[in-house]
Amino acid sequence: MIVLAILLAGAGLLLLYRLAFVLAIYALPLFTGAAIGAAAHDCGAGLIASAVLGLLSGVVVLATCQFAMELLQPSVLRTGIAALFATPAAFAGYHLAHGLTALMGLPEPLRQPVALAAAIGVSGTAWTSLTLSKAGPGADPSAPPRDGASQAG
Repeated sequence: MIVLAILLAGAGLLLLYRLAFVLAIYALPLFTGAAIGAAAHDCGAGLIASAVLGLLSGVVVLATCQFAMELLQPSVLRTGIAALFATPAAFAGYHLAHGLTALMGLPEPLRQPVALAAAIGVSGTAWTSLTLSKAGPGADPSAPPRDGASQAG
């Protein structure tokens, strides 16, 4: 019974890591929405109004970046947008790994390298998913390309 519990806990931890890597792309809209919502609350807006404003600003950031990734052809501009998304993803990955290793009881000298490796991994995952997909964040990676290259002639 204990072996089954250990295996299920390990599977749950792997699923949690997978979820963190998948959701890391959306760190930029989340951080933007949280910052704007907090600023609105500091300026005197109510709790519900600031939450709605933060949610709307996060949606606007995500939609704007998706639209820009869809339309921009120069790779320099697409690289800039991917860097905008990868930077907060690295921040989120670092703090996620640092917190999880603290819960696991690792000593501080070991936590830093693990957290830095997670930051690089999460940032690389966000970067790769944005640069390889044509439509940007939230695009369906299994969708066929729309550039006409896969059409038989």
